[in-house]
Amino acid sequence: RLWPLLHGQPGGLYHDEAAEGLSAIRILSDSSYRPVFIDENGGREALFAYLVAVAFHFTAPSVTALRATSALVGVAGIVAAWPLLRRFGTWVAVVGIAWMAGSPWLIATSDLGLRNGLTVPFASLAAVALLAWADRPQRRFAFIAGFAVGAGLWTYQPLKLTPLLVLAWLWWLRRRDRQLYDRLWAGRRWVLFGYALAAAPYIWTAATDTLLYFGRAAEVSPFNPPMLRGDVLSHTLQTMGMFFVAGDPNPRHDVSALPVFLWPLPVFAAVGLWRLIRDRAKPASSLALGGLVIFMLPPLLALQGGVPHLQRALGLAPLVALLVGLGVAEVVRSARRIARPLAMATGAASAGAILLTAAYGGWAFATRPVTDRYDAFELRATALAAAGAQPRTAVIVNPAEAQIVRFLDGSTIPILTRGQSPPAGFGVAALWIDDFPAALRSSAVVYERDPGGHPTVWVVAPP
Repeated sequence: RLWPLLHGQPGGLYHDEAAEGLSAIRILSDSSYRPVFIDENGGREALFAYLVAVAFHFTAPSVTALRATSALVGVAGIVAAWPLLRRFGTWVAVVGIAWMAGSPWLIATSDLGLRNGLTVPFASLAAVALLAWADRPQRRFAFIAGFAVGAGLWTYQPLKLTPLLVLAWLWWLRRRDRQLYDRLWAGRRWVLFGYALAAAPYIWTAATDTLLYFGRAAEVSPFNPPMLRGDVLSHTLQTMGMFFVAGDPNPRHDVSALPVFLWPLPVFAAVGLWRLIRDRAKPASSLALGGLVIFMLPPLLALQGGVPHLQRALGLAPLVALLVGLGVAEVVRSARRIARPLAMATGAASAGAILLTAAYGGWAFATRPVTDRYDAFELRATALAAAGAQPRTAVIVNPAEAQIVRFLDGSTIPILTRGQSPPAGFGVAALWIDDFPAALRSSAVVYERDPGGHPTVWVVAPP
């Protein structure tokens, strides 16, 4: 996860990443700025910005430090998944962790400087805490379970649905294991107390700034009538197909639109799903099955953006790792019933499949050509920032890309709107020649070209 960052991958800087970096810089420089929910850039949970601020405290603010924070969050997600997967067996955990370490989807997420990756460790920790509560239905474990579920509100949109998972799980236990359910239900007040303590800042935000807090989710959901004008059936089929047909077409979210499971892993995942369904009476299996259903809702219901949208499916990451681990363990167990040498051969072949898909995914990520990354990571905007870094040069740019310039060039560089003249004695840089005032267009020269040779940044030198 760190090696590509240190060797120029993925390069550029997306404007949402720049917004996280700017928030982190403000946290460090302004002692009165301690947000819980950041209003700017469409609204977002603040935890990741605080983590980036810690990184910037020890290093100078940079794209590498910003994305390295996300890479470390990605590693934390793998570590946090271990105790969840370990409940199903050591080898299940080893296989699941190996898959997570080499998943192109999770590698791409780890090297993108956004809060989205926090979903993975917090989803795992919430599941571990709930199962610990089921093992020991005592007050302190009930409190910890509630706190872990509430802490998910500090991360990213999908974990807002974790309380729904808890309710569905308790409903199932009430039907299948009434004795356990009664013991858990007795601790419900402690669960609510823990949840309220962790979630209190976001409950307050939701109550006092409802439109901003829920606005983004409502904008992309079927509750927004324009979203229903698309082909909902096609959206659903493509989203379900993300596991074995094709992944996210957005290069920021995936590598070459690879599916979540590279072949032959879909076979193992299918066997693992069968194993979970067979063991659904067990609390751990029923929680995992419920999570697979609940955390499929965000990518299914969010109708805006590329399809499938793997960032909205990150709550599934530790659970689909469980499917692979369970599938491999079940296949090897079945082979052992036939003959021990067959089990050894099956285990070796399974390990080879995991390692080869991981190696291919890592290689595909690390060797992506600039043509695949140029627009997705806004390399033209980073080139514009480089032009703006020249002495006495202003920049003409839209508000989203202005965040990139601000992060890379600082707060003193003049930011202009289209057609606005630069201050006296300043040159100016822009992405489009038509952005310059008419009087300056004849003086503009090409500063940067895209991989196809087309001009992407124009500059007018200072007088």
